[in-house]
Amino acid sequence: MNLDIFLATLMVLDSTPPIFSDSPARRDAFLRLGEFFEQSTRASAIFDLKTWPNPVWNEIETRLSRALDAIEAEPADAPATAWQLYNDGVVLTVDGLAIGLDIFPMPRRFGWAQPVGPTDRLASLLDVLFITHRHPDHYDKDLVQACLERGKPVVLPASLAADWADFKTVIPADDGQTFQVAGLEVTARRGFHVWRATMDEVPLVYYEAVCPGGFTFLFIGDLDYSKRLEKTPGREIDLFLIPWRHPNENHEPGHVAQTGVTFDAVQSALNKIQPRALLYEHLAELEHVYDGFPASYDIALDLKSRVSVPSELLFWGEHIRLPRHER
Repeated sequence: MNLDIFLATLMVLDSTPPIFSDSPARRDAFLRLGEFFEQSTRASAIFDLKTWPNPVWNEIETRLSRALDAIEAEPADAPATAWQLYNDGVVLTVDGLAIGLDIFPMPRRFGWAQPVGPTDRLASLLDVLFITHRHPDHYDKDLVQACLERGKPVVLPASLAADWADFKTVIPADDGQTFQVAGLEVTARRGFHVWRATMDEVPLVYYEAVCPGGFTFLFIGDLDYSKRLEKTPGREIDLFLIPWRHPNENHEPGHVAQTGVTFDAVQSALNKIQPRALLYEHLAELEHVYDGFPASYDIALDLKSRVSVPSELLFWGEHIRLPRHER
């Protein structure tokens, strides 16, 4: 596939912004993007991701930069908005705050030039950064350091916080811990990483938060949501952010241990949390695509067509306004 197809597909997304309802145009565009990444960015393909400069990433980076421009210009009274950055990274703007969730500014394994601009911009605009676990596509040490050097609070599992003990604004998080940071009321809980048998293999902490104006969200990173998943009893969750992936071998098509499908796991999670809106995360990570894994937009699109909760998937650089709800 040539670059014109990629650019034309992105223009379709530009003309049909994210929406918590069916959009055939967006569905078709995501399927084309998945096909493009799988055919054109792997080793020896026309846009092999280990080449630099890389026109595919250059276009994505431009879109991410525009998103940062918009976040910086966001008025304090704007409605709650989710801004999709690369991979699982999200900036949630609400009540005048910019809340960072597992932000990973750019792929760092392909040997590309590493500009300081995106990392510094993110560290400057964020009011708080949350990290769920140690994997580098969620825990970007350059960004963590840049935030801490600016005196920004960074919340991360206690095992990781020990690496930053010299900084006063690092906040260790552990199971059942409640605390306030940047005006948020936060509950931290431990859980299982996807495809792990114990919680100690990859210590992971996920976060439930109440914003100053009452907006609530639950961000889980790479949590296996079919195992240990909780929220505060009686609390309404406005936004739930969930990885698309098959959470374990019991939901992997064709696996000898398969007992269900991803939809079953997601529906069970939704029954527990009962969120008002759902966003699918961790789609088309380029490092995974390069290694031969599918982009998997089709899985998220299938989930969107089947779950009863309003849901959406965003391309990198897109954003979606979240509805206000009276308490």
